Amino acid sequence: MSLEPYAEMYQRLVRGDALIGILPLAEVRQAVTNLWDLATHTDDAGTWLLLGRYYVVHRHPQGAFDGTGVDVPAAPAWPRAVATDVPEDDPFGVAVRCFAHAAGKGSLDAAILLARCARETDAATRATARALLSPFPDSGGTLTYERAVLAYWDGDLGTSIALHTEAAQAGHIDAMFELYCLYAKGEGVEADEAKAQRWLERAADGGHGRAVYNVGAAYASGRGVERDAAKAITYYERAANLGNARAAAMLGYMFLVGEGAEASPERASEWFDDAEAMGFDVEDFCSSLGIEDPRT
Repeated sequence: MSLEPYAEMYQRLVRGDALIGILPLAEVRQAVTNLWDLATHTDDAGTWLLLGRYYVVHRHPQGAFDGTGVDVPAAPAWPRAVATDVPEDDPFGVAVRCFAHAAGKGSLDAAILLARCARETDAATRATARALLSPFPDSGGTLTYERAVLAYWDGDLGTSIALHTEAAQAGHIDAMFELYCLYAKGEGVEADEAKAQRWLERAADGGHGRAVYNVGAAYASGRGVERDAAKAITYYERAANLGNARAAAMLGYMFLVGEGAEASPERASEWFDDAEAMGFDVEDFCSSLGIEDPRT
């Protein structure tokens, strides 16, 4: 039996097709039942991985399983024991066990998803996640970064800082951005604004959307750097093009009031349109700043 139809349905769930009624709920329930049968009979890593993804979407609906009435089936005799406090009859607990089994059968994607699920569970689950990451070769600091985050959630800040640094030096931009946060707040290390700024700029240079936005905000406010509204616009444009809705809203504001560029209600309106298309509440933003939306 091919997994392709079930993978396609998963993407439809993520898009919210079940929520708006164009994906029948009976089909969703049948797909979950079929995946259980397939996973149980083939013991295939890819099937367990996909089944786990369904249950993560069940736990964090995002317009996916929300309101579908899909029940968590009775937990089977799990092929891989997982030390975890997450109940077996909880959708999240099902996902954790599916990912653990798929990772043990050689799925790197499942090992990474398990590590991400384990962040907010318990120490035993995080230990399982670390153990299942260890056989895989690292690439670009990806697995080192996952271990760094697990150490952070364990409260082992010294190890977390060391692993974040190792991952960042290997080129992992999320690790760079989090080092910026840690040095800026002085969490696990002595606060160091200059070092925080260097990691922020490295993450921005690597294309990290939030980092690019934060560099723009630094230039806009003069925090840690010399204030330069024109540079702020340059970084905000990069961040907006990477999908950062707040950056698009800030560009709308700056073009509206003529900060860092010639005032242009037309360009402001275009950026506000972009921010709104990305889900940003432009009306509330304008109200909070005491400005009038030029589109009205």
